[in-house]
Amino acid sequence: MNLNNRKKALLICFAVSLGILAIFLLISKETEITEPPKPSVRKVDPLKPNKKGLLKLVSTDPENGKVSVVDYAQYIKFTFNEPVDLETLVVKITPHVNTRIKAPVNKKTVWIIPDKEIWEPKVRYIIEILKAKGMEGELLEKPIKYEYLNVPPEFGDWGETESHLTN
Repeated sequence: MNLNNRKKALLICFAVSLGILAIFLLISKETEITEPPKPSVRKVDPLKPNKKGLLKLVSTDPENGKVSVVDYAQYIKFTFNEPVDLETLVVKITPHVNTRIKAPVNKKTVWIIPDKEIWEPKVRYIIEILKAKGMEGELLEKPIKYEYLNVPPEFGDWGETESHLTN
């Protein structure tokens, strides 16, 4: 082979190699495994209330400290200014009664209901809501201390006599 033919063959090999390299690079770019974008993480201070403010108690039913003459399974209702996240609610009842906690309508009114027990008559219960958060992260303004006394009506002297039983 003469020198010119060798140069041509070498140049063709070099061109073919460059072509193969270019094809390889294009294929590898298309099948390249890329990392998914990292989610942006917003740090939230769990002790700082959100922009909406604080979770505040608006009312109770029955009223705090009032004697109730309703029944043994009285629903005690706490109404707040914002919907409450029930998962964050920490309630302490003294003396202890097993209860269920519900917020059936708009999540602003929380019901505390005896669960397979009753509010014993003539017992003063202290119900404390120690922690709670609103659905938007609002923190409870301050712990709530509520007193409940169940004094159901006594059956007996209703003004009747037993004279109708002896006739």
